[in-house]
Amino acid sequence: IGADEKGELMLNLRIEAEGYRTREMQTVSLCRGETRSFDLQKDDGTPYLIMGSFNGKDILTETNSCYCSQENTAKHTFAVKLHCDTDGELELRYSVDTEATEYTTVVKTFSAADSDNTVLEFEDQWLNKLIPGAKVSFTIKADGKQYTTDTLLIVQKGTAEEPTLNAPPQTLPEGE
Repeated sequence: IGADEKGELMLNLRIEAEGYRTREMQTVSLCRGETRSFDLQKDDGTPYLIMGSFNGKDILTETNSCYCSQENTAKHTFAVKLHCDTDGELELRYSVDTEATEYTTVVKTFSAADSDNTVLEFEDQWLNKLIPGAKVSFTIKADGKQYTTDTLLIVQKGTAEEPTLNAPPQTLPEGE
């Protein structure tokens, strides 16, 4: 393990402790001399998310932001790893209005065999679909019960709705 020339280290972490829920974080950044603490929850036997990320960045333990734009038609990925002893459904839920009163959901099914090993992915044109301030959460539905986890993803409005990539160079008048 080694840091770059600025002393920054990028890690994928997995934290396990007897009697506690396992946590995984993707693409965690640590700078020289920096420390982090992570709250572990007691394992009470209920289903839970081990890992959740958007485009490879953790969204369950760290606040991460993205910029949405109607012009962004690239595919992006929510990835989730869960712990559940039975078969069930994983629901991705996101608000579609600024008051967060209306939601859209996308559902994936999973089996008990997927628990702890399989990464479930939701790939779509998310930065085209999400609106500024959208609330994103995941719900595990199993054994007639629901277990919801809110993400720490912050969706912001893109600063340039119409990108100017490959624009011709501009020349400033002399004296400026």
